[in-house]
Amino acid sequence: MFNVWFGALLGATEAGVVMDLVLVHPPVALPCEPPVGIGVLAAALRESGVAVEVVDANVEALDALLGSVCLDTACTTAERRAVLARGRALAQLRSMEGYAVLDRYRAAVRHLTQLLQLAAGRGERPRIGLADYHEARRSPLCSADLRAAAQAPEESPFHAPFVALGERIAARRPRRIGISVNYLHQALPAMALAGVLRRRLPDVPLLLGGALATCWRGRLAPDGLRPAVTRVVFGDGVAPLLEELGRTSDGKGSVTTPDYAGFPWERYLSPRRIAPVATSRGCVWGRCRYCPEAALNEPFVALPADEVGGVVDEVRRRSEAELVHVTDSAVPLPALLGLARQRWSARWYGFTRFYPDLAEAEVCRALRRSGCLMLQLGLESGSRRVLARLRKGIALDLVGATLRQLADAGVGVYLYVMFGVPGETRDDALRTTELVASHAEHIGYLNTSLLNLPVSSPAEPDVRRTPFGADGEAYGSEEANDLTLYSGFVADATWDRRAARRFLEREFARHPQIAPILRRTPPVFGANHAPFFQWGE
Repeated sequence: MFNVWFGALLGATEAGVVMDLVLVHPPVALPCEPPVGIGVLAAALRESGVAVEVVDANVEALDALLGSVCLDTACTTAERRAVLARGRALAQLRSMEGYAVLDRYRAAVRHLTQLLQLAAGRGERPRIGLADYHEARRSPLCSADLRAAAQAPEESPFHAPFVALGERIAARRPRRIGISVNYLHQALPAMALAGVLRRRLPDVPLLLGGALATCWRGRLAPDGLRPAVTRVVFGDGVAPLLEELGRTSDGKGSVTTPDYAGFPWERYLSPRRIAPVATSRGCVWGRCRYCPEAALNEPFVALPADEVGGVVDEVRRRSEAELVHVTDSAVPLPALLGLARQRWSARWYGFTRFYPDLAEAEVCRALRRSGCLMLQLGLESGSRRVLARLRKGIALDLVGATLRQLADAGVGVYLYVMFGVPGETRDDALRTTELVASHAEHIGYLNTSLLNLPVSSPAEPDVRRTPFGADGEAYGSEEANDLTLYSGFVADATWDRRAARRFLEREFARHPQIAPILRRTPPVFGANHAPFFQWGE
């Protein structure tokens, strides 16, 4: 059965043709759009004459598991209801009608999540969701556990589809295989896949890279995941992959237009094609105190403002997408204004900063005319003191005007707020609550979180680091989790992480003006599906 699921995936290339490289996007990540990282890699390598095949094993494997559950497996009413609703739930998330009523959308997401858990099995089996993956006995932050996952891939709930995929890849006789890991929930499944591929293709070098791997630089050796993974690639993967294939790179590190040829568009859980594209690499701000990306010191590179519109439109046209996801960490102001000058039939959304220009009515109206459905904005806090500590560079006086002007222009706002910053007090949290509540009518959706302290952040006199997992929220010990990105901490204040969590859950989330925003925020898919709820506005 799993061969059927993967049968069309690699059918674009004639059987027996030797591929230079097969690039694989493993589970688990949101299955609503193709991965921009592999799209960019494929484009850059193809421009250098490399024969590249792309495999979105994430959407294919999740689809396979969803289709593998039988009614006999269900034991409870909720489980039986999920099995019987499978076809309808998939159809709802792939059609605009499924986004007309939020409760029906929520039910569809809930049914599919239930099916994935049924597919994983009962007892101590892994917990699988549409965007998450957890194992009780292994941590994705432990290099020994990652190697163990590769040594026993038959224990993975994805083993059957991985074996089928291994056969298909073997038929292409690839010279190299690359696995791109960008999210923590991909790490353990990626290593299980590596174990399957190592058994099936023992002589083919297998490389693992991506954003998550890059965060492990300095803590994981390039050979730290052997024997399954031949080499871990940190940073931009183009030059190392060309080197592996005996070719040279120009070393420019420019922003590359992604190529989505070969991706299984019909399997994504979205009612319209979403094409992700970046106008820059790195972060235009790069000064936030507690941001892991800032600590990487990667150079910021951006497309010239006058080229942004053409590049985005090219990706849109080539992929026949109706929604463009601009994936920059924060879209630079020149790019944002460049996009505002466009007039496309497609729509777009992306993450940006509270630029003063966004408080101007004409700029916001121009963004809406360009097809901008939604902007994601990281406010984090309504306290000047906390914002100063975070080094956000936000002019708090302009936040209200920005939210109002965007809403008046018809551009949705997906606002991000964060609690538990070192030194934050209850009064600071109340200021955030007051700001959000006072502008609730101008905020479409909310993302709330607690701050995680990066291990790479500099020492501070009023912050004492604690052993990893001291708050009971993490798996294992600090020593075992040698790849952890974050540290526990205690700040010199009465407000600690537990108190911040209680405030978030019991006061902020229950505020009468804020609770409705949280209720209408799409579960699981969040900002990736939010634009579809205002598609016709």
